[in-house]
Amino acid sequence: MQYVWRWGDGTPDSEGSSPDHTFAAAGIYNVALEVTDAYGETSTPDVSKVTVLDLTPEEKKRRDDEAGTTAARSKQQTSKTTMRRPQAWLAGTVIVTAASGAVSVNVRCSDQTLPCVGTIALSTTIARRHASQSQPQRREGARVTIAGGHFSVASGKTGAVRLQLSALALHLLANRGVLDTQATLVDQAVTGLPSVVRDVLTIRRRGTQATTR
Repeated sequence: MQYVWRWGDGTPDSEGSSPDHTFAAAGIYNVALEVTDAYGETSTPDVSKVTVLDLTPEEKKRRDDEAGTTAARSKQQTSKTTMRRPQAWLAGTVIVTAASGAVSVNVRCSDQTLPCVGTIALSTTIARRHASQSQPQRREGARVTIAGGHFSVASGKTGAVRLQLSALALHLLANRGVLDTQATLVDQAVTGLPSVVRDVLTIRRRGTQATTR
């Protein structure tokens, strides 16, 4: 069986045995129903007069309040979906420096709707000698920053960040050939606190092996 409803208000016809329809304005409408059977025979339209009354002020207010609540919930859910906290991390843990001290660090951005935008800093620990009259000379570690810069990587992508090593880093590499550093990535999140990721990054001078000595 096929059912066709004509609502009499200028809107398109509807199909189905019991479709929903909303009249845009109050008034009296001639609603017609035609039924076609399995043999293709169509009935004479069954016309009924439908009286649509306007909403009372209280009903209008309730309708508007419900519509506003629904819209607010939808906006909040959309905001939660589109404003997820991005996060960036190292896409590799070993890099090779050029003779000039330029290095390329690969940064990966989490797969979400926002790009990862922030800063990256490389630091290493160097020995610092201490001595006093009451204590013999001892060595302590001091962490120093040897390179830093900014990154901007699209969602779900990997981007190369160019950094320039400091003179101290080049001096250490000249002596050691390999330098272990700590990479700190600070992703400036749009909402909430920034995302901070720390990882170990090994820098090798071109032509040296990947092991420290």
